[in-house]
Amino acid sequence: MVITVKDPLNALLKSFLLCGAVVGTGGYYGAAYDPIRHAYTTLIPRGIPAHLNFDTLLVVQDGDGNSVPIDTAVLPFTMATEEVPLSVSVVPAVVNAASYLPGISQGMIASLFGRGFTDTPGIYLASGFPLPTQISGTSVKVNDVPAPLLAVAEQDGQGQINFQVPHLPYAQELVIVADHNGKEQTFYVRNFPDQFGVFGSLAHLSGDPVTEASPADPGEQVVMYWTGGYPSNFWQSGTAFLTDGVPTPASAVCANYLSPQVKIGGIVADATSCSPAPGTVGIGQVVVTVPSGLPSGDYDVELIMGGNLKGNIVRMAVRVP
Repeated sequence: MVITVKDPLNALLKSFLLCGAVVGTGGYYGAAYDPIRHAYTTLIPRGIPAHLNFDTLLVVQDGDGNSVPIDTAVLPFTMATEEVPLSVSVVPAVVNAASYLPGISQGMIASLFGRGFTDTPGIYLASGFPLPTQISGTSVKVNDVPAPLLAVAEQDGQGQINFQVPHLPYAQELVIVADHNGKEQTFYVRNFPDQFGVFGSLAHLSGDPVTEASPADPGEQVVMYWTGGYPSNFWQSGTAFLTDGVPTPASAVCANYLSPQVKIGGIVADATSCSPAPGTVGIGQVVVTVPSGLPSGDYDVELIMGGNLKGNIVRMAVRVP
């Protein structure tokens, strides 16, 4: 199999994107880049069903330019002595709801993009807790487990579903089925338990967002929020995961191995607390102190968990009073 990649979003420059296929009962075959063919290549044993997997994708075409539907249960290729060319346009379909980058895992908040998630345009929100598993006739299952939904939207022909990835037995491949009144769409993604995303909105301790009009002060404590990866595996009483779809109580704590590290403008900042965000689902928070003496400016904010798990960089406005 030869995979030729069309990459309008430059997604291949990101380390999270791995080309390959999940075959048979779940074994993953990575695809190595062939500089002569300018394509990714991998050998798939003949006669074994395989799901083409780019950790993200929407559009697949065969060598003649014919589209292969993404809702096909098993993509129609096997490998004999000949090579089967496939052309892939990389477009994120299932992403971290904070960073909008591919890479999801249990417990986190994810966003699914596509079309046909609802018949009536508009934004439909969950009406309360526990989060429902169906909104406006739309539901999502992850490896056959119903997912709690936060919102379903369809506007200008573009659809989006925000949902919590349920806690389920570990699997290398996650099969996500979006169902709207019996019409199913299936998406295949790999499990990324070591990747998390940071929300772009930071907050003052009052809960008000940090903005250009309401910037942070040097020496002030602000709150960062994240979702995804091992950090989203919040524990209740240290023995079990928090219940899916149920808001976090104030008593829940982060796992002690997370040890958050924060840099603001390249300067190490004091991270004073780490916890699930009370009253939310699948979202964590870190309280961090803006370094004293920092001059006015807009700064990159970096969050690292467990010594080597890096979130996406966000921006924060700081102004000297």
